Formats: sequence, C-alpha cells, structure tokens
Amino acid sequence: MLRQQLALFRAKGFAIALISAAVSACGGGGGGGSSASSAASIGGAGVKGPLANASINAYAFDANSIDLLGALLGSGSTNDSAAITDLSIPASHRGAVILEISADEYTVDISTGTVPIIKRLLTVINVSDASLDDVYLSPLTTIAYRLAAQNGDLATPVYNGNADGQLSEEEFLSAFSVASRQTASALGFGMSASVSLNSTAPLINNSVNSVEKQVLAAQYRTAIEAVSAVAKSLADSATQNNAANTVDSEAMLAALADDLADGSIDGLSKGNVIAAFSDVNNVVDLVTVDPSTLVIPGTNIKVTEIASVLVSEKNRTGAGTDTAALESGEAKSEPVAARTVPDSDDDGVDDSQDNCPALANSQQADLDGDGKGDICDEDIDGDGVNNDADAFPEEENESVDTDLDGTGNNADSDDDGDGVADDQDAFPLNPAESLDSDSDGIGNNADPDDDNDGVIDEEDAFPLDATESVDTDNDGTGDGADTDRDGDGVANELDNCPLTPNEDQLDSDNDNIGDACDDSSDSTIAVWDGFNWDQADWQ
Repeated sequence: MLRQQLALFRAKGFAIALISAAVSACGGGGGGGSSASSAASIGGAGVKGPLANASINAYAFDANSIDLLGALLGSGSTNDSAAITDLSIPASHRGAVILEISADEYTVDISTGTVPIIKRLLTVINVSDASLDDVYLSPLTTIAYRLAAQNGDLATPVYNGNADGQLSEEEFLSAFSVASRQTASALGFGMSASVSLNSTAPLINNSVNSVEKQVLAAQYRTAIEAVSAVAKSLADSATQNNAANTVDSEAMLAALADDLADGSIDGLSKGNVIAAFSDVNNVVDLVTVDPSTLVIPGTNIKVTEIASVLVSEKNRTGAGTDTAALESGEAKSEPVAARTVPDSDDDGVDDSQDNCPALANSQQADLDGDGKGDICDEDIDGDGVNNDADAFPEEENESVDTDLDGTGNNADSDDDGDGVADDQDAFPLNPAESLDSDSDGIGNNADPDDDNDGVIDEEDAFPLDATESVDTDNDGTGDGADTDRDGDGVANELDNCPLTPNEDQLDSDNDNIGDACDDSSDSTIAVWDGFNWDQADWQ
C-alpha cells in the first residue's frame, strides 16, 4: 500500500518538477537570486513527511510583530525532493533568522502523497557567520519555536531571560535551545533531548550516509509522525464532541506548545483551559497514548514502521544513499509514550523536580541546600564567593588561601607564609612585609623611614626608634639617652666637648669650650702694657 501511494505521488511530483524547471528556465523559481559574494544560501528541508513544492521565507527577528516575523530576508521553495532551494539571505546578516515553510495546493507530503495536515512549519537559527548548515523544519521545531517565544523572557531554573517584559533577540535564541530540549524530551517519543531538532535530518538524503545518522533520522521522523498523529487525534476528538468545532491538527500543534509552556502537558496553560482543547476528552490520555497504536496521518502505516517509510522515500529524497541498515533493522526507532513533563537534560529527573534542569545530575547534589544543584550552582558552598574565585569552593568556612599551602586563611596561623604568625604580622596577607614600626601603613621593607622620625633609615643609627637617630660614641645607646655621648668618661653636663672625646678637658682659652672642639683654641692673646701692644706676642 505504501509503495503504491508513493509511486502515485512520485508521478505527480515529477510533473510538478517539470513545470518548475520550465519556470526557472524563464527566469522564475527561487526567491534568492543574490550572488555568492552578497548572499548566504540556506539548505535543508521541511518535514511532516517531506514537503515537496512548498514555499519558504526567511525573516529577521522583530519582537513586536506577529510570530516575531520581521523584515523579509529572502524567499525560496522546496523542490520535488523536498529540499530547500533558492533560499539565501544577505551575507552581512548576523543574529536570528526565522524560517517559515508554508504549504499550498501544490505542496505534497511525500509520505502520504497528499496535501500535508501541518501546513506551516517554523524554526529559528542563529547566523554567526556566512557558512550555514542545512536546517530541517518540522512540527517539533514549530513547537519549540512557540515555546521559546512564550518563555524566552522568563528568569527561571529552565529559562535564562531577564524578566523585563520584553523578549529580546538574544533571549529568543537562547530560549530556542532550551525549548528544543524540552520538546524533544516531552514529545520525542523516546528520542534523546540532546538531539538537535534543527540540524538532524528526519529523512534520507545524501548526507544521511551512516548507521548512526540513519538511527537518528528514524527516531526524529518517528517523533514527527507521532506528534502529528497526536495532533490529529486531538482535532478528531474535538470534532466528535462538537461538530461545530473547526480546530485542525495545526491548531492542536500550537495548543500543545501552549500546554507545555508551563512545564507540563495537562490540558491547561498556567491553570487555565486552553481554548483549542475545550472539546477534547482527556488531553493527557491522547498525548501519552502507546505509540504503537498511532498511524501516519493520511495512511494506514504505523509510526513504528518508519524505517520502511524512509527507505521508500529515498528515491526522491536521497537516491543512491545506502539504506541497508534501515532495511535490515540495524538502524531503527523504538518509540515510547510521550512524557507529560520533560527531562531536558536526560538525567532521569523531571524538569519540575530537577535542581539543575539544563545539566545532567541524577544525584541532585546540593551542598549548600539552596535548591540549586552543585553542577549549576555558581557558589556551591553558599559562602558568598563564586566558585571560580573560591580557593575552597566546597568549604563554606574558607575561600582564600593566600600562601597556597592548602590551608585556608581562616584556619591558617600564617596566611602569607612569611614565618610570622598573623597575630604578630602587621601585613598578614603580604609575605614581603610583616612590620610597620611607625604605623604609617607602609611596611618597613618598603618604608624609607621606618620610625618616621624624619631621618631616613640609611642615615639613622636607630631606624626603628623614633626617639633616637644618632649614636656618637657607637656604644649602642642613642645620644638622646646616653649620659656620656662621646664616651670620654665625662658626663655630658660636665663635658666641655660633649660630642668630642676629650677626657683631659683641656680648655686653653678658658672659654668653656674644650680645645678638642674649639675652633679658636690655639689663638695667642695680645698684651697691653698701658702704652704699647706687645708686638712680639701680637700676631
């Protein structure tokens, strides 16, 4: 049955391809058209299943526009193989590029041969240079996109916005990465949360050329078809319960994003009933259904048979690719039921209970008991010093080890390791200083006048004694305290030359200044005899 369906629409697709080729030959077709030097090309595909002959637009980010779609950067289409063609953006553009694939009456879902039930797919990429990887838009990227748009500004353990009420481009890009993990975990039907929804190919093309890549392709494609089937069953339930209800699968996909935005799938968004689910009986049961009961919408093929679907499609999506691993069962997908609460880091702990929801830590270690797991806590021991600046990041009583001896300063009796105990060290954190004799804040090793007596150390006989600076007789007692400064045995107050040794105290001119220190002690005295100077003695 599958091969018959695919064969029929290969013929339809081939005819469409011929028409497209004719249009291109006349100058129509792609919306890019820029030269390689002024534009950067974007490749990839839109998959639910592979969408052939759909249109694709690239937009800049605009927080104030519907769905954040800003200025148009470029347009293109998907070809008969569902590959994106003719899409390019200005080579100078940096930052967010929002991609939107839209189906029209000419678009074919290669897996069903009919118009796709999900007609609009969204994603966002971060362009940091002119080299772009292929991008694969899908129902899962669309859910992640809507999650990021709703939650990007939040400041929570999961999202890292600034909560200022305005979603910025940087917040949106960061949030999309988080939202992708949440989406893959909750609605990946067993797929790892770490799988890149944007860059993992969910179909067989020439790049999916290894067993590992084909396993990922099978897992991702299974999730795509399963979530699409769930969206359809939700829409069918609403219609069955209310014939006037016109909510379709695409609207249900958006409702799933609204539901997951508060952290769990329960039919509610922050406690409020989601309008699209108002006529649905037990949303959770329909979402968490056994995936082996789900069929690809528009076919009778079970989603668990995705390997055969990928192989059957490859003649259109990746002719020539060796799919022996898929055909033999070596590359396969083994889906499990969707989760109502995501585990974004795949550590076995639901995000709602995980103290580090973005980083795997199954043990949930939390040394300081602050509710933030050690693996994501910037201050593990809660001492107020961030780990990268803390010499003892897991010891709340220590954070500094000045002398790097392995003993923190609080416990170390000699913090700077200079051999002087801290309680006797004027500079306990400076191994080059330990004394400050004059308490001027400059250690003695650097201070030119340690005792601050106005005499520099190199000229000061007592550099650490502010009351002394001279020791005339070098007897170790400063002149200020020495009773015999010149050491001649005569006390200062009796010494006619207190700074010049002269134990004989000779004073030839009797001027009370000893000859030893009297500059005029050798002068001859003139004699006056009443009439004449004694010329013999006068000089």
